[in-house]
Amino acid sequence: DASALAPSAVFDYRHPRTINIDVSGSIGLQDGRIWKDLVSRLNNQIGMSSFIDLYFVKGDPTLKLVIFASTPAERASITNLVLQNLPENAKLIEQDPNEAKNVKALLVSLKNEAEAFQKHRTMSKGKVSSEMRKEMSSLQASTDGIASTIKRGWV
Repeated sequence: DASALAPSAVFDYRHPRTINIDVSGSIGLQDGRIWKDLVSRLNNQIGMSSFIDLYFVKGDPTLKLVIFASTPAERASITNLVLQNLPENAKLIEQDPNEAKNVKALLVSLKNEAEAFQKHRTMSKGKVSSEMRKEMSSLQASTDGIASTIKRGWV
């Protein structure tokens, strides 16, 4: 009976805030236990319907702290709490909000370039025409231009 089913959780506002951290500069920060303990302590402190999640892979020099909250104000407050409790030598990584769109565009451009290369390779049989050079140059310039929009900056 579907009417007997009740949701186990209700989330009013679930636009998470992600804090990306570079831990490569310190051996001590690369220990996952430090981050698990920090997240556990902060989750116990904030309570309510908010939650901080940790994404950490051993050997990866970056980790993510994802903050879920019921309201934007609550999320902002928890973000400030997290930032105040980060280890002093933790480096925040600035994320470009358009990066995912730019990466997708780069993949499409690379695919177009590879398809044109394959087409010309099978058609030309060793002969390189000026039109072939022009098309490949144009596609390579497009790929290079898109690749230059992908930024990875440090705060």
